[in-house]
Amino acid sequence: SAIASISGSHSLGQTKTWNLDASQIAGGGFITLMVKHSTGNDVAFASDETNLAPELIITTVSSQLRRFNLLSVTPNPASTSTTLRFEEPVELRMIQVFDVMGRLITTYDGVNVSNGGAYVLDINSISAGTYFIRSYDNDGFSYQKQMVIEK
Repeated sequence: SAIASISGSHSLGQTKTWNLDASQIAGGGFITLMVKHSTGNDVAFASDETNLAPELIITTVSSQLRRFNLLSVTPNPASTSTTLRFEEPVELRMIQVFDVMGRLITTYDGVNVSNGGAYVLDINSISAGTYFIRSYDNDGFSYQKQMVIEK
C-alpha cells in the first residue's frame, strides 16, 4: 500500500516533498521507494552523470529533534546578500532557496559560501519577495528559515 502520495502540477526543475507515513514502514532491513506516475506527460529523472542529477534527501522527525540548533538569517529583510549562522557549528553541504509556491529558485554549495563558520549568500539575482531557505548539513540534518528580499 502507498505510504504517501502527491498530486497537482509538476514541471521541470521542481522539488517535490512527500510526507511518508512511517507507521506503514516495517522496522529494520532495507526499504525500496518507488514513484508511480498516474496521469499526464512523461516523467524523467536525470542520471548522476549530468549536472541535473536528482537527489533524495530523507529527514526524520526524531533526527530533527535530536539535532535542535537555532539558525539565524541576517539581515532579514535583505537586498544583496544575507548570512546564515548557527548557535552551534554546522558544516553545510547544500543551501536551497524556495519561493512560497515551493519552487526551487537557486542552490548554493555550502563549501563555496562558507565564511568563518557562517554562510554568505549572494541574493542579487533573486527578485523581491518572501522565500524559504532550507539547508542540509553533512550528517543529513536540515534547517529551514524564512527570508524576505527587498530591492
